[in-house]
Amino acid sequence: MKERFPEFIDIYVAALVGAVIGSIIAALMITIIRQESLRSASVVSGALIGGIVGINVQRRLGKKYYPSSSKGPQSIISDTSKKLRSNPSNVELLVQRGQAYRKIEEYAKAIADFNTALTFNPSLPAAYAERALIHYIQQRYVTAEEDYTTALELDNSLLRLYFERAEAYRASGADDKAVADYTKYLQHYPQYSLAFLNRGYTYYKTNDLEAAEGDLTHVIQLENQYVDQAYVSRANLYYLIGNKEKALADYDEALLRSPNMLSAYQARGELHQSFTQYDRAIADFTAIINIEPTNAEAYLNRGFAYYSKQEYQQAIHDYMCAIEFGTPDLSLVHNNLGAAFRALHKYDKAIADCTEAIGFNPQFPNPYYHRGAAYLALGNYEQALSDLNEAIQLNAEYADAYEERANLYRVIGNQDQSINDQAQAQAIRHR
Repeated sequence: MKERFPEFIDIYVAALVGAVIGSIIAALMITIIRQESLRSASVVSGALIGGIVGINVQRRLGKKYYPSSSKGPQSIISDTSKKLRSNPSNVELLVQRGQAYRKIEEYAKAIADFNTALTFNPSLPAAYAERALIHYIQQRYVTAEEDYTTALELDNSLLRLYFERAEAYRASGADDKAVADYTKYLQHYPQYSLAFLNRGYTYYKTNDLEAAEGDLTHVIQLENQYVDQAYVSRANLYYLIGNKEKALADYDEALLRSPNMLSAYQARGELHQSFTQYDRAIADFTAIINIEPTNAEAYLNRGFAYYSKQEYQQAIHDYMCAIEFGTPDLSLVHNNLGAAFRALHKYDKAIADCTEAIGFNPQFPNPYYHRGAAYLALGNYEQALSDLNEAIQLNAEYADAYEERANLYRVIGNQDQSINDQAQAQAIRHR
């Protein structure tokens, strides 16, 4: 079903903040668990957040403020500049030129024109609306909200601004206000799926999961260009609330519709991995690599799956590829290399990579654990104890570290402490 809108001019602006917010929240949600092979919850959370937020915003403002023109931005700038020399207070020309500057991303010049227009006419909603958009693009969300609010106070018939202000509210964390603006906009344009999609995400943030599911389902029912994204986002939501069967069905549907959709392969691979279906996970991550051979995240995740299958040499190969192709997660990948080398009894290499991992992130407990275990295997009990103590200090629920320290205490003859650590490891695993 093709979406219908009022008679507005289309101006396309890329909004990239979603990917950034998604990656930040995903990073915050990484849970340090027994082994490094799984980051499923954090990766899927990031996919849900980033996938929904990181959508292009389409700008449509009324013709009564922005006359249509077939000319390109540079021609408009040239023409309006000539006219402004003889009529410098013409606010329509100032706004048109500012709009053209915005299109070519000369934002400072655009804002200067909108500011000048507002000095001549402080009640010009178009100038506030255009200036708000630039503030939004440059991530000055609160300032954008203020300009959108002023524009709507001056002319509440610019309904599209409710959607744009909702985007700014959502980006600044004012979720309740965002929901209110999305809802107001949808009252007038109930077929606009992007508003449902982003309201669904906002509901998710406020823990209204039923409403989030409802909005994502509605996007799917509308049959529009966002359907594939909605399937993936709803699948991510199902995964996070524990309904893995529904999640898998939605990922499958998304990939049937869009066979090259990398985010769906990534999320489905994580889901397969959580089911310990490592061959299927490997197939999904391999599909990403076939489409995008330098995708570092796919190599990293496929390395997790190979490690889980105890195919350590292949895991090491993939971790090295992840480094080669620029993974930002250097602490994790070096830690995982250390774990794989340790599994192969290559303890010196394990120690070297774990030391690299600690250098990138001294607060990450896992490399201390692996390095401590490698030192123990080499008979360096003092260094082993120091590392295992540090791992437990950083993560008091690290059962593997307690268990390895129990082994160390048993070797050096401290039976009481060994029994205590073994009991602690078992207690953590049974919680």
